[in-house]
Amino acid sequence: MITREAVEAAMSRSEGDLAGRWLHDYYLLNYGIAPSEAKSVPGNPVRSFMDWMNAGAADLCDRWNVCDLKKQHDDSILFAAALAELYVNKLQYSTDGAISVSVLAVRYGIDTFCHCE
Repeated sequence: MITREAVEAAMSRSEGDLAGRWLHDYYLLNYGIAPSEAKSVPGNPVRSFMDWMNAGAADLCDRWNVCDLKKQHDDSILFAAALAELYVNKLQYSTDGAISVSVLAVRYGIDTFCHCE
């Protein structure tokens, strides 16, 4: 279970650190290797995250009912924790990777991207 404390700790991390943690899980889940083992890795993990979010967030908005989730969790920390639970349960991210991607998504305004009211 994703705790409030874990999300609060992640909120203090830099975007580069969070994106690097996301990229690590992304590579493991999609390619079966860590980024350090890959022949080439994007030079800017934050840009890679933004590209990934822009390409796939619309699907997540509908599939995961992000706006309903946002209504249930008005606090940004609880919203990020709820998103992280979905990343763990639906996409098999590690807890650290899920928290990282969720904090970034909240920072970058996934609720705005999903057109939540």
